[in-house]
Amino acid sequence: MSLEVEDPQTGLRYQCTPERALTVGRLDVGHVVDIACQDPHVSRRHCELRLSPDGRVTVSDTSSYGTFINGERVQGSGVAKAGDLLVLGHEYSLSILVPAPEAAVQTQIQSATPPTGSRTAIGLPPASLVAQENAPTPQRVGRYTVGEEIGRGGMGVVYKATCIDDGREVALKVIHGFTEEEVKARFEREARLAAKLGDYPAIVKVRDWGVAGPSVLFLAMDYVDGVPLTTALREGLERRIGVKLVARVARAVHYAHEQGVIHRDLKPDNVLVTKGHQVRLTDFGIAKESGSKITLTGMAMGTPNYMAPEQLVDSKRAGPAADVYGLGGLLYAVLTLRPPIAGKNISKIIRQVQSGRVDPPRVWTEDIDPDLEAICLKALDFEPEHRHESADALARELEAWLKGGDGAGTSVHLQLPGR
Repeated sequence: MSLEVEDPQTGLRYQCTPERALTVGRLDVGHVVDIACQDPHVSRRHCELRLSPDGRVTVSDTSSYGTFINGERVQGSGVAKAGDLLVLGHEYSLSILVPAPEAAVQTQIQSATPPTGSRTAIGLPPASLVAQENAPTPQRVGRYTVGEEIGRGGMGVVYKATCIDDGREVALKVIHGFTEEEVKARFEREARLAAKLGDYPAIVKVRDWGVAGPSVLFLAMDYVDGVPLTTALREGLERRIGVKLVARVARAVHYAHEQGVIHRDLKPDNVLVTKGHQVRLTDFGIAKESGSKITLTGMAMGTPNYMAPEQLVDSKRAGPAADVYGLGGLLYAVLTLRPPIAGKNISKIIRQVQSGRVDPPRVWTEDIDPDLEAICLKALDFEPEHRHESADALARELEAWLKGGDGAGTSVHLQLPGR
């Protein structure tokens, strides 16, 4: 028997078994823990979680700031069960979940993806809001009739839905049972920023958003008949096509930057690939707007496997160069079928990001053009100033490579939706 402990801030899950305890604490070079975070109110070795034979999790607190189970402070040790929420310190949280079939920690390009042949409008990691785990599928949200579930993630459940007014199919992201204003503010910011990007053809368009009843938020986006880049790569996407797709995403990211929007979570799961090999960039849930002061205290903003080093230190420092790093991560995945930083232990992943060590793609795949590898490693440089000066510059280098080196008159064609 086992349960899973999910870190909603990163989307990573950890198996909790009777044979092995999980230690939780603040990231520190002198203290190795199984689940690490950067919240200053979490002790270096904050608590220990161990599954009992009766299916409950014994929580042993060794911290200065306290560990809470569903809002009640643990006095020495306490007991949690599936569905409970742990809060460490002031805000850092962990969810106790029953493992989904074939669940795995999302650190490999092959994991956390829909079954082969499935079609989804958005590629998302496992759900991180406990309230959503047991939430029934709504029949109607606002002016939308809700159909099948097509994705789950840290900011909601996504359904295929139909607008009652005009019959348009949409991807409807819904949060059930939200209780914190920060969650609402983050969700509304995603809607505003995505809508701000308008009709750019390689960005999923937001059509509608709002509140539909007590504690229900929704975001209606264009439905995309496609799969996440993660799935496309697993199913054998040809490398040259993959490079072309990354160039298209880079153009979309550059457009977002021109509008003052930094994505901050570029990864294969957030890039949708259609049957005609067009791309749609999605999920602006942790995007940053120029001048915005909204932050989520204690949260690791981004996905560690694709996160720029400066973003790991302080998400507020993540500028356009952090997105260039994320684009480099996409290219690395296309070339190697794995993220630039991989590992089953979040502490090791974070330390490797901090060290700036990225294995050259040729370590994993020998038949890589040296010029293409150089483009990839430049985008993944530890120092932001050593990367491409913009997402546009990266796109132009990839386009020149696709052209054969001279890049004369090269541009990426973006097909409008439905054409």
